[in-house]
Amino acid sequence: SKQLKKLDEIFAESIGRLGLNEVSASNEWESVDEKAAQSTKADIDEQFIALEEKKKEKPKKEKEKPKEAEPRAVKKQEPAPVIPEEDALVFIPSSDDEEEQQEHEELTSNEEYDRLFEELYHVDPPKKREPNMFKTEFRFINAACCLLCIFGIFAYLLFSQRESGFINSENRMLATMPKLTSETYLDGSFAKDMTNYFTDTVPGREKLKRICASITAKYGLKDSLKLSNIKTAKKEVLEEPSNIVTTVTANVNIADVLDEEDESSQEDSSQKEEQEKEKETTTTTAATTKKKKEVKTFDEGTVYGSVIIEGSGKDVRAISAYYGLFENSESFANVVNSYKKDLGKKVNVYNMPIPISSAFYLPKNFEDTVASQPDNIEVMKRTLKDVISVDAYSKLEEHTDEYIYSRTDHHWQPLGAYYAGQAFAEAAGINYPDLSEYGKYFKEEFCGTMYMYSDYNEELAKNPDTFTYYKPKNEYKTYYYNTDFTGKTESELFFDYAEGVNTYSVFMGGDQTICQIDTDVKNGRTLVIIKDSFGNALVPFMVNGFEHIYVVDFRYFDINVIKFLKDIKCTDLVFAMSISSMGTPSHIETLDRIRTQ
Repeated sequence: SKQLKKLDEIFAESIGRLGLNEVSASNEWESVDEKAAQSTKADIDEQFIALEEKKKEKPKKEKEKPKEAEPRAVKKQEPAPVIPEEDALVFIPSSDDEEEQQEHEELTSNEEYDRLFEELYHVDPPKKREPNMFKTEFRFINAACCLLCIFGIFAYLLFSQRESGFINSENRMLATMPKLTSETYLDGSFAKDMTNYFTDTVPGREKLKRICASITAKYGLKDSLKLSNIKTAKKEVLEEPSNIVTTVTANVNIADVLDEEDESSQEDSSQKEEQEKEKETTTTTAATTKKKKEVKTFDEGTVYGSVIIEGSGKDVRAISAYYGLFENSESFANVVNSYKKDLGKKVNVYNMPIPISSAFYLPKNFEDTVASQPDNIEVMKRTLKDVISVDAYSKLEEHTDEYIYSRTDHHWQPLGAYYAGQAFAEAAGINYPDLSEYGKYFKEEFCGTMYMYSDYNEELAKNPDTFTYYKPKNEYKTYYYNTDFTGKTESELFFDYAEGVNTYSVFMGGDQTICQIDTDVKNGRTLVIIKDSFGNALVPFMVNGFEHIYVVDFRYFDINVIKFLKDIKCTDLVFAMSISSMGTPSHIETLDRIRTQ
């Protein structure tokens, strides 16, 4: 409509400028054609519309013949427009306004208009535009549909049954409905908890997450752009390789030493030290260098969510990157030294860093991006004092062509735990049966935590793991306590009903309890495993080596751990955690806090 108004102004100006009143009706088209070559192509529309305006005004002038029109001042005629090319098109703008539509219909229905348009531009005239007869109705229907969608979604989210309980894909409990009290209302915690509840328990959240992940994968950032999510690590390298390794051997007869101390508590302290030195020796040996075993790795990996994914099909693997720093490794080793200092020579203390899968299966394009796990393990080893260092890394490296790590979960497979347990058994001097002496059990279709961490990468879902675990055949009983070492109850070591992403919880049902195992082994040794979730898979392989076993997750322990160790007469203490936990400052602080709380 704005364009037509502007054209109306141009019409009036063009009529006066061209002096059409002096052009005879018989030769006006020939006159325009003769002078058209002297004008610009842009004026052709003005010429054409001006002619149409004059044609409409002719009948009016004929009716008003009795009145003699006063002579008009003739303006100087400008050069005529250039004849347009054959392919030139003129588009007549249309308007939604009813009056403008009516004028446009009258103009396009005029036969003379069609003839002139075809003669001048050598193309067919524009067709009439059908008016929108139901414009108001359509607007009403659109508004009603939008409101219906908005209030329908609102009602569905508010009144439909919400998700609750344990969510497998995230391995946690969903938020619960908060209780309204005057205290929670006034301090604002009720509103905050209510927001968390409605956010965390969206109906159909699992399906929605998968739909969102599929849309993101298809229409979101491309693979090449996802590399921008990579965290840049401070790449540290040891200045000198360790050629000489000092190792502390375990006192395998430490239970006898404890009995002797109880029976002869009045003996001279100097004589006790000499007896202990005879059974505990420190040896220095040259480090042997082994040729690194060839591992099947990929040249390229891609970041999805917070993990790296390499390969495809049955070879697809999700990997957690490692960003440990030497200073954190030193801090952890110093905390372990504090435990040894508090416990004294009565207790064998072991440190067993458990490598994560990126130590062996990292794609080549990430090698300069993440930190070195072997170097950080070496830093711990150099910092430890009177603590036995268990080399699980070298033992696992010998079996990298076997199924020692899950592909869809951040944990290792129990087979990997068995090989790492071999390294511990050698250091502790305990009985360690062959794998064939264990019962073998399977859980198929295991898609672990990496599926969620990768923003639900479908390649992982299509190629799940097989979780294989082993049960010892000797006699034992299992008890569980609260995290403050109260509420003793007897139960099972294996929770065979664990499934889905929580399949790894088949060992002891999880982490938030203290577990005690009494075995048929009669060697007087009591093992305490301070661990994160990686240490859970080690427990079944210790049942043949110790008379008593206590399993403690340092993240869920509410009493003083040193007092606890002394009360249960601990003879062997092992820190069995993933190297990621050992390098996390908050975990180091927690481990030190439970020592002094």
